Amino acid sequence: MEIIIGNKLKKKCLNRDSIIKNYGSMAGRVIRIIDTIGASQNLHEVSKINSYKFHQLAGNYEGCYAISINGNYRMVVSPCNIDKPYELKNIKELEIVDILDYHWRW
Repeated sequence: MEIIIGNKLKKKCLNRDSIIKNYGSMAGRVIRIIDTIGASQNLHEVSKINSYKFHQLAGNYEGCYAISINGNYRMVVSPCNIDKPYELKNIKELEIVDILDYHWRW
């Protein structure tokens, strides 16, 4: 799959060294997730990885999906260049929108 790094993350995810610097103990998992997404043919393949706790989001992140990094931290991804309604098998390009703990906002 094609991966686009969102504007919010451009400096934090510029390369492996910047991921390690910015995400510390989570860096290995972040890198593995990005590598797995890149090696997948579509989002459906990614959604089947149980440890990712893949789920659709609502509210401020409506239309996006979350992938578990650790604890409460999630990688928020959004399909690119595809019309709604989304079929996961048809999503072959993703934007990584953010990496955050969105649970505290409740």
